Amino acid sequence: MIRYVEIDCERKSVEVKESFLGFIHTSEKNAEGITNTILKQLTDDEINIEDCRSQCYDNAAVMTGHISGVGTRILDINKAAMLVNCSNHSLNLVGVHASKHDPLLAKFFCTVNAIYVFFSRSTKRWEALIKAIGISVKSDSDTRWSAKTQAVRQDEFCF
Repeated sequence: MIRYVEIDCERKSVEVKESFLGFIHTSEKNAEGITNTILKQLTDDEINIEDCRSQCYDNAAVMTGHISGVGTRILDINKAAMLVNCSNHSLNLVGVHASKHDPLLAKFFCTVNAIYVFFSRSTKRWEALIKAIGISVKSDSDTRWSAKTQAVRQDEFCF
């Protein structure tokens, strides 16, 4: 995803735009490999890394590590490409960690996950659950707050 500014001098307008360039397959999961993949894709798309003014990633150490993460490596190439942590990922982590530290919430989500594990380990039990109550259950997630809400919202269940 890239975000850029389009300036129309005739109309005297400035517009911030975003474009999804596509998914990029990478077999390497380390900072050096991911950085090389990003730089190669920018070159292939004829986007000069020197034109980059910021970069935003999730809070994974491989991406934002201050010593050798992807953001640091790109910042070494272009000092203007400031690293900004993704607010959505940060807020998500707050929800995930808060649910683990409140005993009532922790027990609730543990129970929801136990129900999911019990039924998902057997196709017969899964079919019996759907036949009995008409809905299935979803798994919990240690990293995605949205998965916790989807695990307990009826309108998110599979029918």
